[in-house]
Amino acid sequence: MTETTETKPTVDLKTGVADVISLIDQEREREIITRRFGLYDRRETLEQIGELLGITRERVRQLEKAILIRLKIAAEEGKTDAVAQLEKVIIRALSEMAAPLALPTLPTSSTTNLPTPPSVPMLLL
Repeated sequence: MTETTETKPTVDLKTGVADVISLIDQEREREIITRRFGLYDRRETLEQIGELLGITRERVRQLEKAILIRLKIAAEEGKTDAVAQLEKVIIRALSEMAAPLALPTLPTSSTTNLPTPPSVPMLLL
């Protein structure tokens, strides 16, 4: 009996997060993202982060939005391999999950026992 071992690509999530965070230049911006999304500790609110950094929660929200846009652009431009690898792993996992969900074939016989829909009178204007 021969067994085939399929090697699936693995992604170290901690390394991937560190790679993405390293794309952020300013320490304050790294602090906002890591605290807001709870990457190293618990998630914090805009208010909590603002108090810690001495800025308003609205300013924290604005910075967060700008940082996420820059990270998205960096990922689209391929500036981090971790995002590309993670994307491939997720797509592969989702496609493997969807394979067993294929719909069964419907009967091709024209004599199925489906009820006929009631006729609806057509109104002409």
